[in-house]
Amino acid sequence: MKLLAEINQLKDAKHYRDVFVRDGAKGLAMHEDKLLLLKLRDGSYKIPGGGLKPNETVRNALIREFLEECGIAIESYDIRIAGKVHELKADKFEPDCIFSHTSYVATISMVSFEIGAQQLDDYEEKLGMHPVWVELSEVNMYLDPEGPHDWNLRDARIVQDVLFTRE
Repeated sequence: MKLLAEINQLKDAKHYRDVFVRDGAKGLAMHEDKLLLLKLRDGSYKIPGGGLKPNETVRNALIREFLEECGIAIESYDIRIAGKVHELKADKFEPDCIFSHTSYVATISMVSFEIGAQQLDDYEEKLGMHPVWVELSEVNMYLDPEGPHDWNLRDARIVQDVLFTRE
């Protein structure tokens, strides 16, 4: 699978006692000239997706996450895996541990702008997460790599590497 980006935010890896590994799936859902993002109460944005459950495929995780976070039922055949992004950083819950996160990234072809009822987890509710369609030409205004959340840099890189980089 193609490595889209490697993000290493570790200062000195030898000072960490353990590594916490997590895999996730992120979906770039597009329709016409718009991209589906999640807007948060604080005004920041993120790409829909989340962690893979044990034995869950990337496609199944995206189907589940889009239904939960966006209220949108997507089909497996609409999903095209684009590659992965690997991040290394200090774990925000255990600062003496390394957080190794691989995000599997896919593009998703949407047939409408219709958004249904969300099924959010408690922490997503607290974030005030809700789906919005943004103009593709303006997406870089919404995904600030310097933003307040630990996913800001990753999401900005994903959009840049998948949607705006041509080989």
